[in-house]
Amino acid sequence: MHKIDFFVHPEHGHIDYGGHPDQVEYKRYIECLLDEAEVSEYPVLVTGNFSTGIFEEIIPEERRVRSDSGYFSVSGQKFPRDRGEVHRDDWERFVRLIPDEYDDMRVHGAYFGGCPEGFAVQLFAYIWRGEHWHDWVTEEGNNIFGQKVNESKLRKFHELNGDFRKSKIRYGTVLHLPTLQPIDGCSGVIKPIEGLPHGNIAYQLLDSGSRIFSVRKPEERNILGNICSSSMDFQ
Repeated sequence: MHKIDFFVHPEHGHIDYGGHPDQVEYKRYIECLLDEAEVSEYPVLVTGNFSTGIFEEIIPEERRVRSDSGYFSVSGQKFPRDRGEVHRDDWERFVRLIPDEYDDMRVHGAYFGGCPEGFAVQLFAYIWRGEHWHDWVTEEGNNIFGQKVNESKLRKFHELNGDFRKSKIRYGTVLHLPTLQPIDGCSGVIKPIEGLPHGNIAYQLLDSGSRIFSVRKPEERNILGNICSSSMDFQ
């Protein structure tokens, strides 16, 4: 097995769900992603709250798992909550989908710095540490695994060590929503600096094979191009 492609609810930027004004860029992203799915030797689909079914036509049912997506309420209104992590009922199925040998793992989908990163971190924890990082809570408020895992400290520890860079997990084709995660600021890609010698997790997950499509105004895309161009040295 050379490469595994994970597609994390890839259609969440669709006009009927995300409603972004820059649908031209979204269509470029989808076309690129469909090409990836068509040629992938081992595609896995992580489904979310919305899909037109186009990826289900390519990726067989036995290679699909659900994400732990749902809704939260604010002042009586419901909003979608999409985190990218695998649903607790599909966890064992997901683990069985991961082959013993692979050279490259690519995480695709929507949105940059959001669900694909959440999924990548969960995948990293399972492969690197043999652990499960997700605080699944029952309706009664009890943690599924009996105690709360301090994921934030573990994430920081591996981020500082550059362990995400050392792993075989990388971003593939990802949709970027600037209002969710500014890619040109401290909450987006942080290159190596004092106190963060390997950059942040987003930086460590990028390489020359990563393609980021930004649904922003055309005049604002130059910043993204400077940061995520294929010529940038991510080694």
